[in-house]
Amino acid sequence: MLSPLTLGDPVRIAHISDFHLRHHLPGNSLAYKRRGRAVGDLLAAAIEEINGLAPDLLAVTGDLIDYPLRRLDDPETGRLGLEDLQLVKNLLSKANCPVAHLYGNHDHPEHFQDLFGDEPLERDIRGYRVVTFLDEEGEGNHPERKDPERARFDQVLADPDTRPQIHLQHYLVWPRQVTGYPHSYRDAPALKNAIVASGRVRLILSGHYHRGYNLFEEEGVWFSTATAFCEFPHAFRTYDLTDTTVTERVHTLEDRMKRKPAVFIDHDRLLAGLSNSVTGTRALRRLSEAGYLLVATIFGDGASRGAVEIEATSDELFATLDRQDIEVDGLICRFDQEQDVAELLSDVSHAIRISSAHSHFFTLDEEEAGRARDAGIPNTHTVAPTVEDFARRALEICGVRP
Repeated sequence: MLSPLTLGDPVRIAHISDFHLRHHLPGNSLAYKRRGRAVGDLLAAAIEEINGLAPDLLAVTGDLIDYPLRRLDDPETGRLGLEDLQLVKNLLSKANCPVAHLYGNHDHPEHFQDLFGDEPLERDIRGYRVVTFLDEEGEGNHPERKDPERARFDQVLADPDTRPQIHLQHYLVWPRQVTGYPHSYRDAPALKNAIVASGRVRLILSGHYHRGYNLFEEEGVWFSTATAFCEFPHAFRTYDLTDTTVTERVHTLEDRMKRKPAVFIDHDRLLAGLSNSVTGTRALRRLSEAGYLLVATIFGDGASRGAVEIEATSDELFATLDRQDIEVDGLICRFDQEQDVAELLSDVSHAIRISSAHSHFFTLDEEEAGRARDAGIPNTHTVAPTVEDFARRALEICGVRP
């Protein structure tokens, strides 16, 4: 176990994770809770608040951007991804303290090295030895700590340096979380046992698991996993370390996220046609300028195409709209046909901060319209599958002038 330390005032570490930013990269995540397209403004606001808290270090534990992994070798995607990573770097450079950057499984490791490769993997923060580990997923998406990171891990736990340590990594060391998607290291128990046995590590910080885990202590070591910043309420954490304990405080941007009305539009049968029409794009732009969020929906048979095809087609569609200064704020895809549409829409409205009572749902299917009403969206409209009909009715119903 660690001996009590005399370090004066508490050491404060700020911790933020999982931005999944998309700004230059087109499209929206199929995981609708991830507000990647809003993260730029949100992160700027968070850095302002973090600076007011005067931390000694800001730890950023991975998934800085939402890179389309199926296009890792595509040059144009690479260019846009690098621009998004540079945007994140620029935003984080506003912090008034040292920043430790890590990459995650949604980042491009080579691009990360291009921008952050000269950053130290160890640093002294007021007597604490802060160690960063850059690990990756292995077979079956199981995170693994392999050489040279594993050799470095073993070294810092055994070398003559007796400073207390703080370890930063994207993946979970503890608790073990492998339900559904494997968020923990393949050999997490062995890593945890080695950390405990060393008696040197005070604090372990991770990201990756979007629900997060609040700070807890086990066998003399403190563990914390940040919630995903890209998801409401857009939280980050601070930890104060004294010679005897660690305390955590969670900060959110909830008060900044006011609910807005939305226009829900069928992705395949309406939005795709609107994107190629002057009349359609003008209507979408006017709705956005009037303060409506634009949310694309894929229900019914459309979702049976699978995630890879849907991501490809939606990224292409949203890129077309981006070039016309129209941003789609969300994408809802009902992959599980047994999932209740009303329940899904209610969850989306909470996650994206939608004012359901002031929103409008456009579809070609009367049954879908009924489910939307069940979700608390009273303004539902069944329209003909033509650009002109949607454009005219949408602007009239939403009270927007052409």
